[in-house]
Amino acid sequence: AGADQEAATARIGAEGSVPGRGRLVGLAAKGTSMDIYTARISYDGKDALDITRKSGAGIGLALAPSWFILGPALHARRSGTLTDEEWEHYKAAYQEEMRASYRIQRRAWRAILAMPEVTLVCYCSDFLRCHRSLAADLLVKASTGTAAYRGERPTVAPPQGVLFT
Repeated sequence: AGADQEAATARIGAEGSVPGRGRLVGLAAKGTSMDIYTARISYDGKDALDITRKSGAGIGLALAPSWFILGPALHARRSGTLTDEEWEHYKAAYQEEMRASYRIQRRAWRAILAMPEVTLVCYCSDFLRCHRSLAADLLVKASTGTAAYRGERPTVAPPQGVLFT
């Protein structure tokens, strides 16, 4: 544990974790590095990890929000009424779910954190108001300094009307 663990715990605690409730600390292997990206679901790179409740599977589901918090947020977003206050409520609920996920699905978190590069993918068009950006932040914190968020990957549209020569 030591000073590094204490510093990471203090950093996570400052983000609102509840002591004794499964802090997201210390799962990354010592001396490793990890690059984390986010993208729309159409990203098809080999490092894509679907973290959606709708189509995610395997370890990606460890980072998927429950339908309980996702349903109301999707409804508000689709109707154009998602307020800043609702987004803040969603963020807090998602972070609480991820603390539980960390406790219950520790193997999945370890597997994700062991990847040298991962792109978290979701259907949302605005990554700033999407759980994939929240998940990226949580993974960076859980890595205790061995991972870095590198940003949103561009989604490349398939070519239209390509002529074969």
